[in-house]
Amino acid sequence: SGGGPKRRGDASAAELASTFFLNERTRCVLASPFDLDARATQRLSIAFHAALVGGAPPDEALQAARAELARDERFADPRFHGLLAALGAADVPLWRP
Repeated sequence: SGGGPKRRGDASAAELASTFFLNERTRCVLASPFDLDARATQRLSIAFHAALVGGAPPDEALQAARAELARDERFADPRFHGLLAALGAADVPLWRP
C-alpha cells in the first residue's frame, strides 16, 4: 500500500502492475487491489512458488496455491486466497524444471 489514505480515482494495483512492472523481462506479476492478510499471503506465496518450481505456469500455480490454502480451515474464506490475480503472460511457464 502507498501509506496514505485511499482516494477516489487512485489507480488500482492491477493498473499499476500492468503499467510499471510488466515488460519484456517481467512477463507476469501477481497483484491485488485489496489489502491482504500477511499470514495467508505468506502461505499462499510458499505454495505458489513451489508450484512454479515444479513447472506450472503462474495461472496454474496460483490456482493450486489457492486450493491448498482453502483446505486450511483458518484460511478457507475467499478473502484469504481469492484476492490475487496473475497479470500478463500467466499461462506461460516461467522456466522448465
